[in-house]
Amino acid sequence: KSPAIPFQFRGSDRAPFSSAIAAAKKTSGGDKIVRSKLSLNGILMKEKPLAILADESGATAICAVGDTFFSQIIVAIRGNTVTLRDAKGAYDLSVIEK
Repeated sequence: KSPAIPFQFRGSDRAPFSSAIAAAKKTSGGDKIVRSKLSLNGILMKEKPLAILADESGATAICAVGDTFFSQIIVAIRGNTVTLRDAKGAYDLSVIEK
């Protein structure tokens, strides 16, 4: 005797519970993504440009294109601007002159 199968999915390739999961996220706020606030302290223009990034607590890192800092990937470094990408999408940071 074969074991009982409690669930069999027959239909499209879409996950059977995807709409229930999406509804649960909307009611629980589960799809809100918090972006770490980073600042661009400077750029070192060398053969391979580097960005000096800092977070709100003061943690600082020198990053190249392709590096990750606080779950944000450095996509481009040019002039006085760095392009980063995270789960929310891409955005630019610029050096603020003091």
